[in-house]
Amino acid sequence: KFSNCNGKRKVQYESSEPADFKVDEDGMVYAVRSFPLSSEHAKFLIYAQDKETQEKWQVAVKLSLKSTLPEDSVK
Repeated sequence: KFSNCNGKRKVQYESSEPADFKVDEDGMVYAVRSFPLSSEHAKFLIYAQDKETQEKWQVAVKLSLKSTLPEDSVK
């Protein structure tokens, strides 16, 4: 989830992969559809723009799988 620093800015978010990921107005990133996570889906950009000042930012998002099992039980 993305949040703006002072809470007063009106920020518009956009994903570089809109067919796979969206960002709600509150900054929550979510997958648009179900798909197996692979290297082709593991990276995308989020663009943000202040609606008043037109200031822009971008951040690279990299997804990775993390096992919830102890390391010695993961094969």
